[in-house]
Amino acid sequence: MTSEERYQIKLHKKQLDEKYLQKQIIKLNENKSQILIRIRTFNRKNKHKYKNSKEIYLHQRDVVKLLNTNNRTIDLLLKERLIKNSFGFMKQIFSLSDITFFIHSLK
Repeated sequence: MTSEERYQIKLHKKQLDEKYLQKQIIKLNENKSQILIRIRTFNRKNKHKYKNSKEIYLHQRDVVKLLNTNNRTIDLLLKERLIKNSFGFMKQIFSLSDITFFIHSLK
């Protein structure tokens, strides 16, 4: 396989990822109110543990449950810097306030 063929494969994969991410963002936007309700209930259940929502950190599996999506979508959102991880060395930890901000920013 030549370098040009490898480049074309990477380009094609990137285009497929972009299309997939656009579909998932549309899906997240359609379910925005349900996601915000799940976040509020999660906040209420854990209110006694934390003083404010900025202190709540979630593992990737919890974010998947809150957003009702899959790991691939979370990885693509992270790759496109639409959401950010809370710790630079740990890929799978997210702040609840960052997730809430992302959901509110959806059009």
